[in-house]
Amino acid sequence: MEHVDSIQPGDHVALFFRTRAEQFSWVCPFVASGLQRNERVLYIAHDNSVPMVLSKFERSGIDVNTARATDALRVVTRNESYQKHGIFEPQKMVDSLVAQVDHALADGFSGLRASGEMTWAIDTPHALAQLTGYEAELHENFAAKLTGLCQYDVTRFAPAVVSDMIRIHPKIIANGRLSENPLHAKPQEVLSGTLPEVSLNHLFSDGPADNL
Repeated sequence: MEHVDSIQPGDHVALFFRTRAEQFSWVCPFVASGLQRNERVLYIAHDNSVPMVLSKFERSGIDVNTARATDALRVVTRNESYQKHGIFEPQKMVDSLVAQVDHALADGFSGLRASGEMTWAIDTPHALAQLTGYEAELHENFAAKLTGLCQYDVTRFAPAVVSDMIRIHPKIIANGRLSENPLHAKPQEVLSGTLPEVSLNHLFSDGPADNL
């Protein structure tokens, strides 16, 4: 099992969780690690309000006030990110993230570390239908100085969506561990719809994966 500190720039990681406690047990160290590495951290909240997210960070030992004052930490909502232009357009979001990497570097940071609560898409059928395409496009254009953690609450997403997200992400956090993903496939293969559906049970044979 790898530690969250082993996540490096260029890594596109998916976090699968069931509870808020499980979610933030990984998210807080992920954010703290980025700040320690002088990366700008972008967090996109949805199920959790911005004040709640900031409170979680503070309780984990992150100096939130300093991080926000120096523009090292940005906590925003879907309306300020994924749906900034109204209707969700995957290419515009990918372009925005790439641009934000460049802005972070220009501002003196070593890169951009981004994490989003992906449940934002469930409320909008148009966005949910494009989620796999968005993740595939993001992966194809993933910047070398971008570190990504896409958060998926498996109690909220359909098995087919979870399957696609397992296939797209090279690294997976689930069942209390961070690991290389042996089920990772090329984005084009995922989008083709020809791959068999998988679940987190296919990743683990030595733990309570049936609870995931």
